[in-house]
Amino acid sequence: MFKKSQVRAAVALALGALAIGTSPAVAADPEDLVHRPEESEVTAVSGNWIEHQPGYLGGQWLLFHRGENVTLTGTGYFQIRWEIEYWVHDGLVSMPTYTDQDGTFLHVASGGGVRMDDPYPGGEEGRTRMGRESTGEYTTLPEDEPMLWIQEYYYLDGSITITNQERTNGGTAAYNLGVTPVDYDTVMSGLVGDGSASFHRGVAHDVEGVEGPEEETSSTAAPASEEPVTVEPAGEAEPAAGDREEGGADLAETGSDGSTPVLAAAAAAFVVVGGGTLLWVRGRRRA
Repeated sequence: MFKKSQVRAAVALALGALAIGTSPAVAADPEDLVHRPEESEVTAVSGNWIEHQPGYLGGQWLLFHRGENVTLTGTGYFQIRWEIEYWVHDGLVSMPTYTDQDGTFLHVASGGGVRMDDPYPGGEEGRTRMGRESTGEYTTLPEDEPMLWIQEYYYLDGSITITNQERTNGGTAAYNLGVTPVDYDTVMSGLVGDGSASFHRGVAHDVEGVEGPEEETSSTAAPASEEPVTVEPAGEAEPAAGDREEGGADLAETGSDGSTPVLAAAAAAFVVVGGGTLLWVRGRRRA
């Protein structure tokens, strides 16, 4: 006999295929998410990233520019918070890469209260976190890539390197990633929320009898990080205050405030990257 959770998972997978057409993952009820061993917190052992500062996108290790990367190790969960910067560069998203895998690395859930194509709360018609119809600025995902959620959750038992690949491999869109170690309870909170009507319940991919999908990994070397050593001239218009992110996506317990920095008038500032080096970077603005 099949267990109830397995039946739900199979039905959810079939429905998900009809709705999305390309998703390789189970999209099951959050409550069906398997609780895997959490023996040690996921930590960063090397890489080139931006340290978090007040007003930045929520995350412990921030990958704002092409080529920035972080190598993680441990046995537990971590999340990647997404921000699509369609107002900087729109078009096709070149997805981040996961390389040098050692051990188990699974994409276990998607959530955070917002799917990236959900209508923007209180925003104009046709605006989502993927873009806005009124200005013609919009981003798309690669063929066969399921729609992103504002927070994607992963399980690691070993090590993996995550690299921002924005504007490579034919992609033109800019994006930011915030990587943070979390525990199972935090993942569940990001899937089920607090019961508010504005919270879009997430989906589990790693359920009993149906293991979460291994992320596609590559042995291809990461591209050189080009943006940290350049200064982009001022002139990008900051989104109006009324357009700034708000509402159900913000999860205080994960530090995911959804914001990115608005820096000096010259659109650049000194920041600390992995290893303690001070570099100039362009200011990142919030969606």
